Amino acid sequence: MSKIIIRKKENILYCQIIGRFTSDNGDGHTILDKFSTAISGYFDQCRKDKIYPKVIVDLKKTDFVGATGLAVLISCYRLIESDNGLMVLVNITSSVRSMFELTKTYRLFSIVDSSQQALDLVNH
Repeated sequence: MSKIIIRKKENILYCQIIGRFTSDNGDGHTILDKFSTAISGYFDQCRKDKIYPKVIVDLKKTDFVGATGLAVLISCYRLIESDNGLMVLVNITSSVRSMFELTKTYRLFSIVDSSQQALDLVNH
């Protein structure tokens, strides 16, 4: 079963995706909807507070990102970037990294290998 853990600390939204990030994971679009809703709500709060949005997406325990999951990541990335924010992908598994390379979307995202690198990047 797939799930997402979302927490906010010091104006950084941290999202950990566990399992499959796709619409075909047994529970419909629930995980995708939860991720999109969290990003949108955080984005709206950042605009209200007049701060730049900073998002870290941890994919260490992500087995698979499907086409719909990739589309959601891209959509959220564009939303964050539209307000000069930053969305960083971290701890990408080899199978998920292969999908980013195959689709050439690795060029779009900031991708780092460790949580510390992600924190350093969003706090820079």
